Amino acid sequence: MRLFYIILYTYKRKRTTFWKYLASLVLLIVALCGIFMLGYSTPNKADSYPKQCYYIDDKETLPNILDLHVQSEKTIFFHEPSCDSNTKEKITISAQHACAVESAARLNPNYDVTLIYNSPGVIKMEDDDDTDKIIEALLTYKNVKFVYANINQFSGGTFLENVVSPVFSDKFGDVINDAIDSFRYITLWKYGGIWIDLDMIVTKPLDDLPANFVGMESSKKVSTDILGFQADGPGHKLIANSLNYLATKFNNPHFNTFNENFQNVNNSDLFTRFLKSTCEAEAFQNVGAQICQDITILASNYFYPIDIDSLEKYIEGENVENVMDVFQKSYTFHTWDSKRNTSLLTNKSPFFHLVQSFCPKTYEIGNKLF
Repeated sequence: MRLFYIILYTYKRKRTTFWKYLASLVLLIVALCGIFMLGYSTPNKADSYPKQCYYIDDKETLPNILDLHVQSEKTIFFHEPSCDSNTKEKITISAQHACAVESAARLNPNYDVTLIYNSPGVIKMEDDDDTDKIIEALLTYKNVKFVYANINQFSGGTFLENVVSPVFSDKFGDVINDAIDSFRYITLWKYGGIWIDLDMIVTKPLDDLPANFVGMESSKKVSTDILGFQADGPGHKLIANSLNYLATKFNNPHFNTFNENFQNVNNSDLFTRFLKSTCEAEAFQNVGAQICQDITILASNYFYPIDIDSLEKYIEGENVENVMDVFQKSYTFHTWDSKRNTSLLTNKSPFFHLVQSFCPKTYEIGNKLF
């Protein structure tokens, strides 16, 4: 109010002085807003997404995977690349991702199911926190392990050694997701085993799959959402070629430019290209199982019984029996986290029936979190 009377008094005395005063006041407000936004938009490296936590080395963490014995070829790997756990100052997991881990653990008791975090943090059990309760439920499966991996340390001894650190620096902007995806190749190159993305629900035991396998996502490309290789088997060279290619691209001075030659540097198109080269094939048939260089290429119905174009029909409808029939012969189901319209889901949706069937503990605690 005092400011109002001052302005009114000035206005009555002299209009010119009033407008000068008002203009100065507006400029001051604009300047203060600019300073505030500058501070807000340039956070500390330890507080910016998605790479803030990768450089922190002075916080308590989960056991480091490099210090542990990993069962080569008898481990199912999942990877949590976000920094949510660092932000929340404790290990956290979404209900959707917990479902993926639980589904694998339930159906594959002879495998270690290892969830790798790039974010430092420890598990805390706090009252009335459903996320903590979900983690506690996951740990009731004796084969579930939560571990930590420092990006720079973990890439040691691979083609990406001394490469990933600059890739995760600010100059690469949004392209950083390509570097995060490269973690799957480093993991399989080091240990072998089975890699599964966190938006895949396991619907059958995986132990009867070939030792070295890939799956078709469609008639045109191989998926990297689920891969299985022996540590020193025929897939090792394929993984090494992929890592070498990534290292070359990440070192390219033009990698941080947004042109199409670099946008697909690390997705399934890259892997499909290398597999075709290994097999000396122009294309793969999306039927049954094909064997090439002792690598089995499985048709899309093994891991993708429902394609993304049919997602709404099967998952967001109410025809549960039809959906369960589709899943009888598949090993996984891709939930397509980024494409699924959760607003269309109801408690009668087949999606929740699937979740309740394959990750019951997660569903019981966090059914409202999906």
